[in-house]
Amino acid sequence: MRVLNAENIIVSPIVIAPLTRKVLVDNAEMLIKEIHFREKEFACLYYLGLHAGEWVPRKRLGEFVIDGRPYDVSRQLIEQYIHRVRKKLSKASPDLGKRIISRRGFGYKLAKG
Repeated sequence: MRVLNAENIIVSPIVIAPLTRKVLVDNAEMLIKEIHFREKEFACLYYLGLHAGEWVPRKRLGEFVIDGRPYDVSRQLIEQYIHRVRKKLSKASPDLGKRIISRRGFGYKLAKG
């Protein structure tokens, strides 16, 4: 994963720290939780965070996350990574995984808080 911006990305209540590859969530109990993501899962969330509130085409996300793979292979992998990211976000705070919205045949968006 290429770090495009060294500054933390904040899409409240999510804080994405690209240099340390940490994701923190401020949950309903006002506790800060760290969520552990694998490299490609983190890359998906990081890229969506950079473009929070915007639709990101699945192909562009795949090109960022999985360099050098044919698009049809990366499309399936991206769907798996997004599924895992949603699951981990929801585990940290209910409904947080729903902030990643899918548009069938196009891509994904991380909705702003």
